[in-house]
Amino acid sequence: MELTKVWEQEIVRLILQFLNDYGYGSTLKCLENESGLCYETENVKSFQKGVLSGDWQIAESCFASMKLRDESKRNEALFLLQKQKCLELAEMGSLCEAIFVLQTTDNTYFNQSKEELISQIMFSRKKFTESAHGIKDNRTALLNELSFYISADIMMPKNRLLNLLEQAKNHQISSQCYHNVLKNFTFLSDYQAEPSEIPTKEIHCFDDHTSEVWQISYSSSGKYLASASQDKSTIIFDLVNMKMLHRLIGHSKEVAYVKWSPDDRYLLTCSNDYSVILWDAFTGEKIRHLKEHTYFVSCCCWLPDGLSFITGSPDMTIIHWSLTGEILHKWKDVNIYDMAISNDGSKLYAVGYQKQMESEDKHIAVYSIPTRECLKKIHLESKVTSISLSKDSRYALTNIEPHTILLWDIQECRIIRQYMGHKLGNWLIGSCFGGQDDTFVLSGSQDEFIRIWHRDSGKLLSTLPGHSKCVNYIAYNPVDPYQFASASDDSTIRVWSNQEPQ
Repeated sequence: MELTKVWEQEIVRLILQFLNDYGYGSTLKCLENESGLCYETENVKSFQKGVLSGDWQIAESCFASMKLRDESKRNEALFLLQKQKCLELAEMGSLCEAIFVLQTTDNTYFNQSKEELISQIMFSRKKFTESAHGIKDNRTALLNELSFYISADIMMPKNRLLNLLEQAKNHQISSQCYHNVLKNFTFLSDYQAEPSEIPTKEIHCFDDHTSEVWQISYSSSGKYLASASQDKSTIIFDLVNMKMLHRLIGHSKEVAYVKWSPDDRYLLTCSNDYSVILWDAFTGEKIRHLKEHTYFVSCCCWLPDGLSFITGSPDMTIIHWSLTGEILHKWKDVNIYDMAISNDGSKLYAVGYQKQMESEDKHIAVYSIPTRECLKKIHLESKVTSISLSKDSRYALTNIEPHTILLWDIQECRIIRQYMGHKLGNWLIGSCFGGQDDTFVLSGSQDEFIRIWHRDSGKLLSTLPGHSKCVNYIAYNPVDPYQFASASDDSTIRVWSNQEPQ
């Protein structure tokens, strides 16, 4: 890459800003003298001083002669200055002066919100007190916000060099398909992640079930694993010592789903006997047996506070329960196969299917848990059998018949990527995110293999043999970024790591 004169000057200016921000004053002056470039003009210095000291007359005067990135946004930027001035006047008790500024300021943005601002000053001064708290911090934040309006030729945004380095770092990381846990990163050489960063080695096989294992769930601590099996039982496994702790017997038919409470104190099991059982996870004792659904109970999830949980069923109902077994709410929907709750507990995502007279209703339903209203339904062309959310609840994975996994930006309700190569058929197979930052996508398959993809590129990273029948479910350890578990129709649960078994 050829270094042009313009780029050379920009690099010098970035270094000048860094030197200024980190107290290398004498070095800064030396570089200014050698390069002939000035870090900031006197007008910019006066503007910054005016904003930080609250001298709004000087700040506005300096701003008037500044070059902007987009001249059409001058009034928008000026509005931020004038609004801060009013907030501080109100904070200091000068309400009349604040209102006078509002009434005499000729600014399109001010005019649009003038009545609302006057009303707040007159009747809700407390709001101004709260929003103007920490005047020094607010002025610094204002200066940083204004820097994105002002031309970078005269005033760069704060920490510009550090931001560019962060972007370069993120780009290098995202370009490495095997990246999992960041180790020994340096800007002095290119970052490389090795294939050993993904867990591909089977370290243990639990064979305590006598029939198909349909689903598994990690405890929040990552130390325990619970299973749901066709043999009508749930088993709690100790992953530290790799042994069975409890076998939970209580259902009269197959156990379809299991889920730990957020504090790992309780365990929920859903069964084809139409019931849900709440267990004490420490003792293995049954606490409550709930019988409200009129068909198989296919899935469940906990609210983040651990005080209530939600169950779903092909009986076309979703039920919100308290820990005491009280029904808090019922939703009517289609046949529910799977569900997930956002990490803040505000939204419920349910996937289901219903065959009607001349059509089929296949969708992802989004419910507000606080208001209990259905916010939207994302209609699909194929049947969805499972849903899994990323740690930040921004993204979702859905398994779509017959052989596709879709990655969604669930907030914008749009499909980002699809992953193929596995086989779903009519099986209810669960996929999940994996790795420290959800950089991997994992899924079981009807063909007995486990597949791992790089989330952002869609590249297939590994195909793992080990099971002898359909792999129904994959669960990733929430604490250990190098461990996941798989459940299969071969009656086994296998634990995988990036290390050889000890």
